[in-house]
Amino acid sequence: YMAPHGCYRCQGQDKWVAIAIGSDEEWEAFCAVIGRPAWTREERFASQIDRWRNQDSLDGLVERWTVEHDHHEAMQLLQAAGVAAGAVLNAEEFVNDPHLKERGFFVNINQPDVGTRPYPGLPIRLSKTPVTAWRPAPGLGEHNEYVLGDLMGLSLRELVELEQAQVIGQQPPAGPGMLL
Repeated sequence: YMAPHGCYRCQGQDKWVAIAIGSDEEWEAFCAVIGRPAWTREERFASQIDRWRNQDSLDGLVERWTVEHDHHEAMQLLQAAGVAAGAVLNAEEFVNDPHLKERGFFVNINQPDVGTRPYPGLPIRLSKTPVTAWRPAPGLGEHNEYVLGDLMGLSLRELVELEQAQVIGQQPPAGPGMLL
């Protein structure tokens, strides 16, 4: 029954802000930030359930405010007032986000064939079990011998036969109908 609750267009091409209002106090703070305190006294928005029942018209009104702001600006204004809001980030903004960088969210991993790149890490930090061992994703067929041989019990001869039949291998098979 949260309302407003959704993603709202902002200034710029494909820029959005997510807003989630779950209480009358947050609604009052939201209305104050956007300069519409009178909305708190309108019958159709008087309570959380009223806002939820009238969310289609409310969403349009909210978007009239959000389209006047950059998605980061809208987020910061609302968060400062205690309203849950977050800029919706594209891939470039995500990788360059100062908050995520400051928290050490990204981990640089040297992936064979592509080099060192930042990869998303864990969104949480655990004081007693920190993650310290990051490694690249395995290459195609890199663990065939271990998984099929050691764990599943296939013989070396069976592994060779599977590789000759191009069932397993370290490169994708080439040929008609194969995508490369």
